[in-house]
Amino acid sequence: MVEDSLGTVVDTLRISQTRPASSAQARDEATDLDLDVNITIPSGFWIRDDISVIQQLTPEVAASDTHLFAPRAEYRFRETVPPYASGQEPVAGENPPYGASIDYWLSAEVAGAAGTGTGGAADSVDIEIIDASGRTVRSMKGGMTAGINRVWWDLRHDESVEARLRTSPLHAPWVTVSEDGTRDAEGLGTISQLALPGTYTIKLTVNGREYTRPLEVRKDPNSKGTEAEVRENFALVGKLQDDLDRAVELINGAERVRAQLQALRKVHDGDDVAATELQDATEALEEQFSAVEAKLYQLYTTGRGQDGIRWPMRVAQQIRSLAGVVESSDFAPTRQQREVYDELHAELAAIEAEYAALVAGELAAFNERLASDGVAGVTLGGGCLLGCGDIGTPAAQEGDVDWPRITSNVAVDAALEDRVESILSRMTLEQKVGQMVQAEIRSVAPSDVGQYHLGSVLNGGGSYPNRSKTSSVADWLALADAFYDASMDTSQGGAAIPVIWGTDAVHGHNNVIGATLFPHNIGLGATHNPDLIQRIGEVTALEVAATGIDWTFAPTLAVVRDDRWGRTYEGYSEDPEIVRQYAGRMITGLQGSARSPDFLSSSHIVATAKHFIGDGGTDQGVDQGDNLSSEQQLLDIHAQGYLSALESGVQTVMASYNSWRGTKVHGSRYLLTDVLKGRLGFDGYVIGDWNGHAQVPGCSNESCPPAINAGVDMIMVPEDWKAFI
Repeated sequence: MVEDSLGTVVDTLRISQTRPASSAQARDEATDLDLDVNITIPSGFWIRDDISVIQQLTPEVAASDTHLFAPRAEYRFRETVPPYASGQEPVAGENPPYGASIDYWLSAEVAGAAGTGTGGAADSVDIEIIDASGRTVRSMKGGMTAGINRVWWDLRHDESVEARLRTSPLHAPWVTVSEDGTRDAEGLGTISQLALPGTYTIKLTVNGREYTRPLEVRKDPNSKGTEAEVRENFALVGKLQDDLDRAVELINGAERVRAQLQALRKVHDGDDVAATELQDATEALEEQFSAVEAKLYQLYTTGRGQDGIRWPMRVAQQIRSLAGVVESSDFAPTRQQREVYDELHAELAAIEAEYAALVAGELAAFNERLASDGVAGVTLGGGCLLGCGDIGTPAAQEGDVDWPRITSNVAVDAALEDRVESILSRMTLEQKVGQMVQAEIRSVAPSDVGQYHLGSVLNGGGSYPNRSKTSSVADWLALADAFYDASMDTSQGGAAIPVIWGTDAVHGHNNVIGATLFPHNIGLGATHNPDLIQRIGEVTALEVAATGIDWTFAPTLAVVRDDRWGRTYEGYSEDPEIVRQYAGRMITGLQGSARSPDFLSSSHIVATAKHFIGDGGTDQGVDQGDNLSSEQQLLDIHAQGYLSALESGVQTVMASYNSWRGTKVHGSRYLLTDVLKGRLGFDGYVIGDWNGHAQVPGCSNESCPPAINAGVDMIMVPEDWKAFI
């Protein structure tokens, strides 16, 4: 194994730099530096790579599961422009990345187990760089391949907070946000500090086990700045980064408010006195937030043309510029740089006070006015000022819109309900939490299902058993059986609750080699043939069940209103009636008839009506964007497919990424609980979309109480499920 790994490493060694030297000098220096040297001519050599790792690769290391190699000491250098070399120059080589090489060994068992269900659950390793005070200054991910793995640390700390804009530049509406509803803040980049000289700790975490090594970072011996000056420089850059983070948080907050106010104006666009007054108040408030934000960032910036010449930088941009200048050397900051910092720091404090007063005063008063009209308030992203709700959406009041009560064709089974209650009464809190979590097969093993009581697993696009897209039906079935067996093992306590595996069989079992593929929904819609749709559902269910999988995330019931939407092909039609005709028939095809013994038999699977609600009707067709429909339009257009799906007995509904009038559906209790589970009478469970909960203000992949409280019953958290639990 050692010989094989040595050959692999040597084969991949790269030419890193070229310089003249005698052969004798080259050999001597190579021995001192643990470098692999290729002598080419008496007057030159190629330094190919650091081979100290290979020298540490003893048989004992090769026999271990995981080993973190001792790193070489590294020097902190400033970036320099390399001399020009033609691509055809015979001595021109490729330099390795700048920084410290972090190398670790993984056995074939550890690497091969990643995400395959044969051992380890991790899909990557975690690497932390910890300074002498115990503070983590950099976090990174590393690969999991058998043998030697390498990650480069560029000797820099984690970057500052990134500014994400949600509105167009002033007087430039043609500059729009991207599919996630944000755009770059041109001219306002992030910064990161070059690590100080000293001893750091590398911490490698593999499947919960930690390994550490010291790493020495040395001062550039050619630098004319003293170590004391380097530390003075570092201290001021740190203060500037702290101020930049504060400024960017204000910019991001103002952008969230302004985007909601713009959406509110579109929703309440009318000619009556009340609408006009609300429009005026909304516009005035947005102007106030724009005025504060404009002190931090140049709102005319488009990222095109001569922005840098036409428009002066504002405070946040000035802080970023000063940080870049100071950080570019190893010398103590100049008196002028310190004075400029003091001025910018004072300006930022004044803007923060102005922003806080605006939030506590005018914005709070505006939200009180909305509340008096039965409309929820504007949020700041991290929470709600006057209670969470749907921005610009009328409060949930029975009778505002006549949502029909749907009677499912699946009759209530009293004996089954009693059995469920009995199981619940014996479950611990940890077991109940685990049942609400769905993990992706690349990041979870069957043993995890038993240990953490996971309720579900899924395979995303491009995810297969053994990480092989050519996996056979037998491979799929074997992994499904392994997950099932683990969920039914009660040797460690807990109830035996079968895990359920979900997959995106959206036009046939499209992740499995040899499965039958059908046209995308847009093509099926053109056939105007509901009978065909049911038959396709039956065939798909049969092939999914043959691989041991119980559940498909289909059908998509989007009613597409703007062809610019990138997922238009997933909708059956722009006609709500066609979607309604197809939805129920596809559900019946997948699950079987709810009134027959064939329902959820061995040849059928659980279906999902998705994405609830309004994904096909976002403003300007922006994916995961904002649907500005009235509530009546939401029912008449976007809910029609769900009415027939619920009637046919669909067992699950997936929440949508999009917002409805400013509020993410994953966080909307009104839509998920009051409407779907209340008025429409849905008694199945709601599954979240892939990390969709993380888009709810105040949430992350690892935590989202608002989504649970809104009515999401199972969280799809593919990779960060352990942290979520």
